[in-house]
Amino acid sequence: MGCGDSENGILQSSENSESFIDFFSAEKQVDIQRDRTSCFFGPFPTLQEVNCAYKDYVAEKWLITQLDDLNKFSMQRDQMEVCHYDMLPAMIMDKFSYLKVTEIMLFFWEVKCGTYGCFYNKVEPARIMDMLWQFVTKTRQDAVRQREQEAIRKYEEYRHQNEVADPERMRSILTKISSSQQEPKNEVLNSEDETAVMQSAMNFLHNSSLTAKVKEKMVKGFVARYGCSPEEFVIKHQTRKEK
Repeated sequence: MGCGDSENGILQSSENSESFIDFFSAEKQVDIQRDRTSCFFGPFPTLQEVNCAYKDYVAEKWLITQLDDLNKFSMQRDQMEVCHYDMLPAMIMDKFSYLKVTEIMLFFWEVKCGTYGCFYNKVEPARIMDMLWQFVTKTRQDAVRQREQEAIRKYEEYRHQNEVADPERMRSILTKISSSQQEPKNEVLNSEDETAVMQSAMNFLHNSSLTAKVKEKMVKGFVARYGCSPEEFVIKHQTRKEK
C-alpha cells in the first residue's frame, strides 16, 4: 500500500506526531465510543495514513500508548513483556493498517469492557490479535451491514419517489445500466467502500440546496472517478444486490 499526499483534515491540522498522539490518547476512548458510527465511517485517518503523514513509525508508537494503557488497566499479575511492545504493533500494522485510529480505540474500549473475553495472568499478544480479528469480523462487519441497510432504505425511497414522479426517466436509466457492461472504476475497492460511495451519492441526490452549476460540476467529478453518475451508481449498486 503506497503513500500519497494525505488529504485527511485531522492529520493536516496536527502540527506534529506528538500532537497527533495526544489528540488520540487512550483517555479519549470513552468519548470516541459514544459515536460508533463516526468511529467506523467518520473522517479519521487509518494507521497507514498516519505513517504516511508523519513517517518514523508514528502509528506503531501510537499503538504502544494504547497497549500500555490496556496493560495498566488489566491489572494482571504479570505485565506484558517489553519485547512485545515492539512486536505487537508491527503485527497489527501488518494485518490491520487499513483500520481507522478511532476503530482501534473502539476496539481497546471493547476489550476493557470484556466484549471478547478476558486475560488470564497476563496481557498476551496472541490473545489481543485474536480479539482484534473478532472485532473486525463481527463488530466492524455489523456496522458496515447496518450502514448498507440504511443506504438501501434511502435508495428505495428515492426510487419510489422518482418512479412516481418520472417513470419514463427511471426506465431509461435502468435500460442504460442493464445494457452497459462497464463496472464502477477501481476507486470502489470493496463492499464497505462501495456502501460509503453510495451514501455520498444519496446525499448528493437528496441535497436540494445545490445550484445547477455546482451539481453539474459534482456530477462530472463523480463520473470521472467512478465511471457513472451518482444516480446511475446508486441504481447499479442496488440492482447487483437484488440479483
